[in-house]
Amino acid sequence: MKDFLKMMAASMIGTGILWIILFGMIIAAVAQTCVSVTESMADKVEGLPVDKEVPEEAVLHLKLQGTIEDRHPSQNYSFWNDGDVVTGLDRITESIEQAKADDRIKGILIEPGIFGAGTATLGEIREKLKEFKETGKPVIAYAGVYTQGEYFLCSVASCVCLNPVGSVDVRGVAYQTSYVKELMKKIGVEVQVVKVGDFKSYTEMYTNSGMSEPSRLQARVLVGDVWDCIAGAVSERGIDRAVINQIADSMTAFRGANASRDMNLVDRLCYRSQVDSIVASATGMKKPEYVTVNDYYGSWTGGGDNGEQIAVLYATGEIDNGGNGIDSKEMCKTIEKLKADDDVCAVVLRVNSPGGSAYGSE
Repeated sequence: MKDFLKMMAASMIGTGILWIILFGMIIAAVAQTCVSVTESMADKVEGLPVDKEVPEEAVLHLKLQGTIEDRHPSQNYSFWNDGDVVTGLDRITESIEQAKADDRIKGILIEPGIFGAGTATLGEIREKLKEFKETGKPVIAYAGVYTQGEYFLCSVASCVCLNPVGSVDVRGVAYQTSYVKELMKKIGVEVQVVKVGDFKSYTEMYTNSGMSEPSRLQARVLVGDVWDCIAGAVSERGIDRAVINQIADSMTAFRGANASRDMNLVDRLCYRSQVDSIVASATGMKKPEYVTVNDYYGSWTGGGDNGEQIAVLYATGEIDNGGNGIDSKEMCKTIEKLKADDDVCAVVLRVNSPGGSAYGSE
């Protein structure tokens, strides 16, 4: 019996020591990963401070990936997935604005990756690129496949390049919603809704079997406005609006790269390895050197404090949802601070919100 107890005690002690060693190894590995990733990401993640000198002749590389939000975050860590990186619309547009008069920047290369941004956000970037192009500097775009949003942005380029086995997916804009009234009825659930106004259609999915006329009207106006914006931008390439509608109806994504070129959607078919020579030819550079938005941002001089200022206040996300959206109490405190600041002569409130608490909004 004593031998058995000795063996069991030894086994328990050995197991405990093993768990302690394994736990220590895990902690050390995680700490080492965090340190190494933080150091390496500082050179490539939009949002972390980078101290790089901009060459005397460079091309601004607009490589879009992750999520584009109205304002650049103060901290932007993405240890496991580059797609989670958040880039600020303010940083992108300000960099393009400064690049217009910066003699060091000879052109812009747009390379859309996997990123998320709405039509309004892409439209703002596109307008800045259009202004940049009007200075006489070239804008080159390259992608293996252009989604509709990516093509809406890149269609502003002086030269739109596409991989020879790629495609351009211009398909128009659609709107759809689901209705579960009959399902709720089958399971014995009755939904009671109190609302004000004909265009409050959010709850119709529970109370209707189909779209009401007010809901159909507002959906038609929204979809039409978004498509007019996209089609109007594409028509700047000299393509008639009626032809653009035909292109959207014909599902260009299944017709291949040659068809996209024949329809004047793209200018050149090339591989990524050929892009540098195209950029060099357009900019007059022997060998293009690229700087990302993060490398370039803040490298210009001037624009210091000249007394009175106009403050831009960002209100992004849901109101009082308990997450990373708009905190009504904090927002009110910020407004009070701006009100008391003698150097602030005006405030621009930039709102990008689906709504939320009516009490918080008030």
